[in-house]
Amino acid sequence: MGGCEHEVSEITYLLDARHGAPNGYFANTILGPHWTNLYIDYVSVPVNWASLPDDRWSHVVLESDALITDNINFMSRVHEGDKGTGCLK
Repeated sequence: MGGCEHEVSEITYLLDARHGAPNGYFANTILGPHWTNLYIDYVSVPVNWASLPDDRWSHVVLESDALITDNINFMSRVHEGDKGTGCLK
């Protein structure tokens, strides 16, 4: 787990773009329907949380078929009061 200190039941976001795209979230327990492609270190992988690698930095590309017209929150929820832990897994 690389020192992650969050509860397993907590929702942990890679990103949340719901202000600009309906259901535009990518999280450990829920995935919006518009994410079409995920690349980890330039390799296509299944679009799901389990595809994110553990305990290492990676280059991540996530593509959507929906136009995102507003902010994208990384490693936190769309509400700025819910800060991310910096730990994805």
